[in-house]
Amino acid sequence: MTLHEIEEYAVRKMTEWGLTDKGWSFGWNRGRKTVGLCTFQRENRSMFSTVTKPPIKTITLSSILMKVISEEDQKDTLLHEMAHALEFEQRGHSGHDETWRWWAIK
Repeated sequence: MTLHEIEEYAVRKMTEWGLTDKGWSFGWNRGRKTVGLCTFQRENRSMFSTVTKPPIKTITLSSILMKVISEEDQKDTLLHEMAHALEFEQRGHSGHDETWRWWAIK
């Protein structure tokens, strides 16, 4: 798939699974070692400020590496990162444990 097609697929899948409604966004990075990355951080409020920073919830894929892997691997990478996002929404953290594997095979 082209980068444009990957992005359309990503947004469609994230919407289908309710991630966009929960504040998740999709983006690109220029990573050369990691194909996909799921970043999540709860809202942050400093004890010295009344300003609350919104939570960070992003799934990014490497625009460099996505060009050189198969379509199957492109989709698998996105779904892998989405499983982290879904687990984060359920538990507040994510790893590669049984709960993550449960999301990954759905």
